[in-house]
Amino acid sequence: MTTAASDLPFELIQEILTISAESSLDQAATLSRVSRSVYELTKPVLFRTFVYLGEDLEAILPGETDTEWLNSYGKYAKNLLWGTDSLRIVPVLKSCPNVTNIAIWIDPENADLPLLLESLSQLCLHRLSIEMNILFGGPFQEKHALLPMFINLTHLDLSTNFAS
Repeated sequence: MTTAASDLPFELIQEILTISAESSLDQAATLSRVSRSVYELTKPVLFRTFVYLGEDLEAILPGETDTEWLNSYGKYAKNLLWGTDSLRIVPVLKSCPNVTNIAIWIDPENADLPLLLESLSQLCLHRLSIEMNILFGGPFQEKHALLPMFINLTHLDLSTNFAS
C-alpha cells in the first residue's frame, strides 16, 4: 500500500523536512524551492545564521531594505556574526530576538555602547564573543559577571584585538 505525503501527519512531514534541511544548507535551499509550504518549513534553517561583515544588503537582496529583510527573517536568527558596522547593530539585535550566539567585532569608539549593552541585555545569550572595551571599558572584573547578559552564558570570549 502506498502512502501519499498528504496522508502523513503534519508534524511528521515537518520533522522529515527539518531533518533534511538541517543536513546541509544546500539541501535546505533545494527544499525551499519545492513549494511555498515547504519554504515556510525550511525558513528557520535557512535563516538561522546571519553573517554581516559590512556588505550592502541592497546588493545582496535587491529590492528589499534592511528593515524589511530583518522584519521578515530576523526572528529565525539563532547565530549572529557582526563586524565592521557599529552603527547598524542595535536595530539588527532588536530585529533578532531569538539570537543566542553572537560574535560582535566592531570598533568600540564608533558604537553607541549604552544602547548596544541594553540591546544585548534583552537577549537570552548562550555564547558571546566581543571586544572587552565594548562591555566593560577596560579589564573584566568580578562584578561584571552579574550583568543581565551573563545569566545564561555558557561561553564567553573576550578580546582586545577585534577593533582595528
